Amino acid sequence: MKTLKNIISKAGSLSLLLITALTANEANAQLNPLGATYYQNPYILNPAMAGTEQGVQLDLAARQQWSVLPGAPKTQSITAVYGSGKKTGLGLNLYNDEAGLIKNTRVSASYAYHLPLNSEGQHLSFGVSLGLMYERIMNDQMDGDQNDLSVSRFQQRETFLDGDFGAAYVGRRLTAQFALPNLKSFFQQEEAQGSQLVDRSGYFASLSYKFSFPNAVDGLGLEPTFRYRDIKGLDNIMDIGTNITLAKEQVNVLMMYHTTQSMSVGMGVKATPAIRIHGMYTSGTADLAGNTNGNFELNLKLNLSKLKK
Repeated sequence: MKTLKNIISKAGSLSLLLITALTANEANAQLNPLGATYYQNPYILNPAMAGTEQGVQLDLAARQQWSVLPGAPKTQSITAVYGSGKKTGLGLNLYNDEAGLIKNTRVSASYAYHLPLNSEGQHLSFGVSLGLMYERIMNDQMDGDQNDLSVSRFQQRETFLDGDFGAAYVGRRLTAQFALPNLKSFFQQEEAQGSQLVDRSGYFASLSYKFSFPNAVDGLGLEPTFRYRDIKGLDNIMDIGTNITLAKEQVNVLMMYHTTQSMSVGMGVKATPAIRIHGMYTSGTADLAGNTNGNFELNLKLNLSKLKK
């Protein structure tokens, strides 16, 4: 009888861990996208932004929740983009997200077409991504019966194909973006494989405008941004903030407020013409404020076309 109770207890605990991990994994990815998407690397969310700058650029980002608890969410991203300087851009995006027992890996390739509107650099951009999504339980993190039926069913799911669509207007000062991730879910009007346990993001749209004060602080720049994110099954989210650049864009300071009642603050420095380093802290959302201490993100951007040989 005691053995039976132990089995039931372990099964119940494992099921609870699975549900919690699934929810945390999706919430971490969708409610708190990487901070680099705001200014440093918008391509992560919008394929239309691939190759807006000429040359080859590599971007590495890592985010870790500041918690000693096992299974605390963490995210890594590697992107590489190429801009031909004419009308085309190419991109490669590798995204890995871990929370609790769940590991979510996505790799996608992107093509963007940039239509010039005038000789001043204004253009309309359209982009599509196609990639593979892989979700698995990390057995080495599991404290329970790995032969549990719910675990076996989850591990047997096939890697599925998915894609994204994006559009953007980029002018000398104004930038407007629209992106539609997870096209499979959108067109089939159903959640992607296995995701009926969690919420998924819908579209996102953003507007930003650059102000320049060249005679202030050796070149002061302000770029206020407004972003609207559609979240299926939850309240939609608005992000409002600004990026401040100093000393001819050698240094930047970022501040964002999210309607989840959280804040993001960050600072970056252009170490060389080819290297920019950026760090950001985001506080926990209002609903999770008592259970999490926020997360820290570090981003490294390399312009390979400017690296000295």
